[in-house]
Amino acid sequence: MDDGRVEVTVQAAIPVSEDRCLDERLAASFFHMLPESGLALRHIRRPGSLRDAWKLLPSRVTVSLPPKEAMSPEIFTAAWATLDLLHRRGRKVRIARLPALGDIVLGDRSFLAKALAKRYPETVENPRERAEQALPSRERNLFLVQDAQAKAGFIAVSAPYETRPLYLLAKKWQPLAAGDRYNLRPLDYPASHAARPVGDARGGSYSLPLEELGFDTSSRFIGSRAGWEAVVTPGDLPPRTRPDRLSFKVIVPVGVGEQGYEAYVYLNDVLLRAKRLRDSGR
Repeated sequence: MDDGRVEVTVQAAIPVSEDRCLDERLAASFFHMLPESGLALRHIRRPGSLRDAWKLLPSRVTVSLPPKEAMSPEIFTAAWATLDLLHRRGRKVRIARLPALGDIVLGDRSFLAKALAKRYPETVENPRERAEQALPSRERNLFLVQDAQAKAGFIAVSAPYETRPLYLLAKKWQPLAAGDRYNLRPLDYPASHAARPVGDARGGSYSLPLEELGFDTSSRFIGSRAGWEAVVTPGDLPPRTRPDRLSFKVIVPVGVGEQGYEAYVYLNDVLLRAKRLRDSGR
């Protein structure tokens, strides 16, 4: 099922007729499930993929962040998106600071290696070098760390701290997370930069009204919330173009209380930004 549970259905079909005069087996039609029936379980000692590690997270998840002096806006944004994903999965969250290793760890490789090295027993020679070897190459920014000697296993998010790597842990994309390390970059990252689209003389950009993309932009009465949904395919866009920015212009009534309206932007189930809409006419 979508929430991770397994639905088990048992059905019995006995070949008898409902006419007792024609079929004497009707009185003997029964199905009894013995109490010895059960579900055989196999303990997974070490998850083999990010997908399995995410599903096996406990009900109370510990998220480790770098020390306060090492925090940056990028790390904060990635941590915020991680907490939002966990909250919507029904998990409770506890925040810790490196070198404490939690179930999910956000930090540069230097912080991860330093924290992992402290977990090795004293009999291990060169623990820092051993910790560096346990981490994937620097090109990976979403990966699973498992080290039996250090008794450590956690999901790591490293630089660049875009929220986009977390898409792979969202419900829609989890089936793709069958590996244990990924190199995920935004579309505008230089390594995966696409060719510039051809457009008008002002800079090669297009602006399509949302109505042309299938959105219903008519006014709606909102009791508590309302939703607009449309599916945009590459065929809906002009040739040799790609999406670059989504712009919304809205009108809402004023005087809705002290809190007002708040806009939450999600992309592939990952929270990108939240902003309070002010009565400024913009």
